[in-house]
Order: sequence, then structure tokens, then C-alpha cells
Amino acid sequence: MAAAPQAGPPDLRKAIRKIELAEERPGKECFSGLLLFVPYQLQKNESLAGGLKRIAEEQLSGAIEELQAPRDLHLGIYKARKYLKKVRSVLRLLAPRLGPLYTEENRRLRDVALRFSALRDARVSLELLEGFAERYKRKSTLSAQRRALAAKQAVLEHGTNWELTLAESVEALAATRKRIEDWPLGHLSEASLEAEIRKAHKHSRHASEKARKNRTPEHFHEFRKAVKRELNQNRLFEAGGMDDLKQLATMLGDHHNLAVLTLNVETASGRFRAMVRRDMRDLERKIVALGLRVYARTHHSELDNGWAEETMRKAFVKRDDRTQLSGRDSLRVSELLANPPAPNEKPRAAARALPRLSRRGLKKSGRH
Repeated sequence: MAAAPQAGPPDLRKAIRKIELAEERPGKECFSGLLLFVPYQLQKNESLAGGLKRIAEEQLSGAIEELQAPRDLHLGIYKARKYLKKVRSVLRLLAPRLGPLYTEENRRLRDVALRFSALRDARVSLELLEGFAERYKRKSTLSAQRRALAAKQAVLEHGTNWELTLAESVEALAATRKRIEDWPLGHLSEASLEAEIRKAHKHSRHASEKARKNRTPEHFHEFRKAVKRELNQNRLFEAGGMDDLKQLATMLGDHHNLAVLTLNVETASGRFRAMVRRDMRDLERKIVALGLRVYARTHHSELDNGWAEETMRKAFVKRDDRTQLSGRDSLRVSELLANPPAPNEKPRAAARALPRLSRRGLKKSGRH
């Protein structure tokens, strides 16, 4: 078996944070530690079809760059997987136009990403375990688990022909990049893309509701994938107000990593597993509260949804500014905003029966 590329320093999180900071700067991406101009945004001087094809090609080029003889195997895989998620978000946006081709291309990209999942999970679990050992002063108690995870990572690093795996992945991605020019997109309208983005938002809202009701790692993982897709699609159009989505994606990612850790330390002590589970529950409470705020909606057809949502959010902010709510009460308020009681027909009928006032009458009565 070929030796793995050098794994680099043990602390991957600092390097990853540098990448995330680079991504927050509009129009920039990070290839092999160098900032290059590769905008993950539609430009004003290009057609929608041309712009989305360009973005898909550039993201695939980024993934290929990271997988071609990476100096740091783990960091290269991390960055390549991020590029692939963005390409798949673009693909999902174009699914109605691509038809069966979407399913084929998405499967090919997913299969490439899956080649690196086990190594990624082992590395993240080992870093989390080391963090728990420092945090809870349980170095000796967790030493056996750390050795087991380190051995698993070593087997994945040195027991896999990474030279061949990386070469096959690069070849598959290059073939996909070459086919992009022939994607049958035709003339894309803004309305069709907006419909897909609304669909992604609706899918995230449903995933949020399922995670809130079921509270299982699987449901939170599905919620995480939906939020990442929605976030990546919004980035294409420079949509504002994405701070809550970013925070939600981060917390869901942390929750997923903890869930993976529990699978990788099945023989750990009950006390340690209880500590991990406590952290997961804390995250779940925060995720549910933020999810309710982000995806608050009214389902009464008589109301204008856009107006209702904005009104509810403003009311929530004003109430929160005036009153310090407990954690339980905050959740209750959020749940009421997301699922308001049905309107009472009697006061609605009475309101409709009231005589309409002219603008002059409104001014005299002071209701303006």
C-alpha cells in the first residue's frame, strides 16, 4: 500500500478556521493555503445559466486542486468536501432542468465524498476526545479510547492506497467538470430559481420540525444537510440576513460531530458517554430555539405570510428586549410564534362589520 501524504500538525481546527474566515470575504476561496479570486456568487454581467455553470466548474476545480498530491491529507479532504457540497447545492438548484442527469451527477459527486468520510470522522472524533480529556481532566480515564481512535485513524491513513484513491477521485471530478458545458439548462429565469430556493427553505423548515419533535441524531443530521444546502444556495445570490443560518449550520455540525464520536467510542465509560450526551442536549436546545425563530411561519391562509412573519419577529424582539425570559419560557414563546392558535371567527366577523373610516376620520381619531 502506498503511504499516506503527510498528515500535518495534530490541531486541524486553526487551519479550518482560517479557511472559514477566508470564505467570509466576498468572492474569495482558499486553494492550498493561497487566496485566489473564485467567486461563489452570480455576477451582474453573466446569464443565470452561464453563471451557475461557471460556479460549478470553479468549485470542482477547487476540489481537484485540493486532492492533487495534498501536503496535508486531512486538510485537503476537508476543503475538497466543502467544494463538493457547494457544487451539489448548485446541482440541486438546477434539478428541474437537469432531470435524470441531476440524479446521475449528484450520485457521482456523493460517491467521491464518501471515499473520505471514514477518515474524516475518525480524525474529528479523535480531536473531540482530546478536547473532552482537557476539559474534564479525564486524561487517564480516556487514554484507552484515545489509543483506539488513534489506531483506527492510522489504519485508515496507512492501510488505504491514498495515492490511488486521490487519483481516481480527481479523474471522476475532472470528468464531471468536462460535462458541465453540456448541461441542458437553456434559458433560466429568476422566477424558477426563486421557486427552488423557496422549496429549499420549506424543506429546511420541515426538517427543523422533525428534529424538534423526534430529537434523534438522524433527524438533526437531516436538518443539518437541509440548512447547509439552503445556506449555500443563498450565498449564490448574495442574500442578506444569513447570520442565523450560519450559526444554525455551525451548531448542527457540532452536534453531528458529537453523534459520530458516540459511535466511535462505544466501549467508553457510562460517565463519559453521559458527558457527551449532556453536551448534545445543550446543543439541541439551542438548535431548536434558533430553528423556531428562523423558520417561524403562520399557516393560516387568510393572512399574508410575509407580513405575518415580519410582525411576529418584531413582536418577539420587542418582548425579549423588555423582559428577561427563562429558557423554558423562551421556547414556549418561539413555539407559539411557529404554531400560532387558530383565529377566532367571532372577533374577526365583528372587525369586518365595523364601518370603514376615511383618511380624514383616521386623523381625527388619532389612529394613523
